[in-house]
Amino acid sequence: MSLEGNAALKNNLSIRDFEKIRFLGKGSYARIVLVKQKTNNKVCALKIIPKALMVKEGKETEVKIECEAMLRLDHEGIIKLYNTFDDEENFYLLLEYVPNGSLANLLSIRQVLDFNLAQQYITEIVNILEHMHGKGIAHRDLKPENIMLSEDFHLKLGDFGTAKFTDKEGGEYKELAFVGTPEYVSPEVVLGKDSGPASDLWALGCILYQFFVGTLPFTNKTEFLILDAISKGKYEFPQHIDPNVIDLCQKLLVVDPNKRLGNGSINSPLSYQSLKQHKFFKGIKFDEVLKIKPVISVEVMYKLRSEKKIIKEEELDSLDEEINAEQLEKPSKSPKAKNPNEANIIMKEGIVLKKCGWLFYKKRTLKLTGRPRLSYYDAEDATYKGDIALTGKTKAVKITATKFQIMTANRTYYFEGLTAKDTVQWTEMINTIIDYYYPPNT
Repeated sequence: MSLEGNAALKNNLSIRDFEKIRFLGKGSYARIVLVKQKTNNKVCALKIIPKALMVKEGKETEVKIECEAMLRLDHEGIIKLYNTFDDEENFYLLLEYVPNGSLANLLSIRQVLDFNLAQQYITEIVNILEHMHGKGIAHRDLKPENIMLSEDFHLKLGDFGTAKFTDKEGGEYKELAFVGTPEYVSPEVVLGKDSGPASDLWALGCILYQFFVGTLPFTNKTEFLILDAISKGKYEFPQHIDPNVIDLCQKLLVVDPNKRLGNGSINSPLSYQSLKQHKFFKGIKFDEVLKIKPVISVEVMYKLRSEKKIIKEEELDSLDEEINAEQLEKPSKSPKAKNPNEANIIMKEGIVLKKCGWLFYKKRTLKLTGRPRLSYYDAEDATYKGDIALTGKTKAVKITATKFQIMTANRTYYFEGLTAKDTVQWTEMINTIIDYYYPPNT
């Protein structure tokens, strides 16, 4: 399935419109980078999805669903999708940056939340679910890892890749057989039945239990035993838990989705209005909850912020510039110069854009000499950055009008010429030099 035609693909942005700040994290098929838009200095999170990997992993539908769901939702408790754009290699989602990590991080520090904080956070989640379900969208992977903490520690829900459209306005997508995380999935999912908004309410019950008990209601040694317990609704409460917490959990963790609180029609005793009138929410004004700043201790705030580690990227932006490429790729036998003076002759020199790491391009001055060797320098201050050894196993290949790559025995380097003419000249000259010193079929 192609992403072309998605309502979000209407912007002329490109990766060059952004300045990278730092790496934030990665998932199974995407990476997220903190960036600043050059035109307005707005800081955002940029989700980068390699097209080849997306197709290989069969994630095209998930990406389309995520975009469509986020575009339809407009709520303070939902991460905003500002824009999407793409290029030859990647598909990009420009997202609201939520700076204080996830609810899962908070739970790893606190385990159990104070009653007032737990009450406020459950209230915020109910507001999010009511808005989302009212728009005909079920999330279907509601869990603390997908709920982020804003600058002022309110909740924001993200990651809509497994969402489901429950009304006629949504796109028609093939139903995913099993969605969600085992500990939070509902009995209907376990039993292979239809899942939707009721599954989010089940997950809400799991999160409520987790806030007060410190563990999930359904845990066991194996995934099979966890799913078996979920299908039967088997769980227990410690004796010290507030009766209103227990009662609300029992009304959410109901095996029959049609009897789950919040999953009824507007005037039924299982409506969202009935859910919001439960005794657990005594004293809460749902429409004013975002005006109240969550009470997080200074110590916990410090731990949350200190845990926002800059994850070490597998492909460092300047890996090839930290390790001299000559150390990585030494020809087994150096060719004999046909003329002793050829080694230092600069055959071609010019400025190109060199891909550093897996995202951004940097200006570099390339120098092709008769050693044969291709050296590159910082285009601003002429600092030497490294070499690319040219051997019989090296080849320069034009991949678009302006982009070309140099494939060696150990790795591939990516460049972009300033013009299409530059790209043609560079690929032809590099291959000519290689053929001169390493004649084909010899």
